Amino acid sequence: MKQNMMKSQLTALSLLRTKLIFCFLFMIVSCSKSEKEIYYGQLENYFQKEHGFKINGKINGILVLTENGCLSCDKAFSKILNEAQNKDSILILVMATGSRVDISNFDVKSKNVFFAKDSKTDNSYKFLTETKAIFIKNNAIDSVFTIQADKIEDQFSEIKKRIY
Repeated sequence: MKQNMMKSQLTALSLLRTKLIFCFLFMIVSCSKSEKEIYYGQLENYFQKEHGFKINGKINGILVLTENGCLSCDKAFSKILNEAQNKDSILILVMATGSRVDISNFDVKSKNVFFAKDSKTDNSYKFLTETKAIFIKNNAIDSVFTIQADKIEDQFSEIKKRIY
C-alpha cells in the first residue's frame, strides 16, 4: 500500500515537473523577441516620445552621433552625417553636445535631423549611447554598424553604399 502511494506521488510529481517545464518553455518561446525587434520598438518609442516623430516605411537608416567613442571616429562620422542630412530616407540623431565634435553644420530646421534634448539617455535607450548607423528594412532593423576605429574604413564604405 505504501509503495503504491509513493509511486502515485512520484508520478504526480513527474507530471507536475513536466507541466512546469512545458509552461516555462512556452513562455520563453512566446515572449522572446530578437534584439533587433526590441531595438526597433525602442527606436520608435524614442522618436515618438522625444521628438513627436513617427518612423515610417520611407526611413531606411538612422545615423546616431555621440561623443562617447573614439574622437577621430566621431568627427569622421560627423562628415558623413553632414552629407546625408538632406536625404529623405535617412534620419540623423545628434546625441553629441558639440563639446568634442562640431555639430554646427547640422541644419536645425531639417525634418531629418534631430537633436537630443539631453546627451544622456535614460536606461530605455542605452543602445543610443554609441555612434552608429542603424539600417531599417520592412519596419525592422536590418543591420547596425557601431563605429569602431579598427573597422572604420570598411564600416564607412558599407554605410555610404547604403545611404547613397
